[in-house]
Amino acid sequence: MAIYKHHKIMNITENIKRILDEKGITQRELAERLGIHHVSLGTMLRKGNFRIETLEKFASAIGCDVADFFSRPKFICPHCGKELQVTIQ
Repeated sequence: MAIYKHHKIMNITENIKRILDEKGITQRELAERLGIHHVSLGTMLRKGNFRIETLEKFASAIGCDVADFFSRPKFICPHCGKELQVTIQ
């Protein structure tokens, strides 16, 4: 069975939120780890315009790589069209 891979470039903010959710980290917890107010973090995420240094700090605080904030392929079932969750181990 073929799985269709869609390479949609996702918004960095969406990826940060997805990774936080996957790791069970709230935005408030991330703000605490970064030493900033959670409202400031919310503003940063809404604007979505990040410097690489900021992304490096986010990645360190979350426990991931900066590359994780960029495009992630989506796997779509060719029969029903639903997105498949794929875990690489």
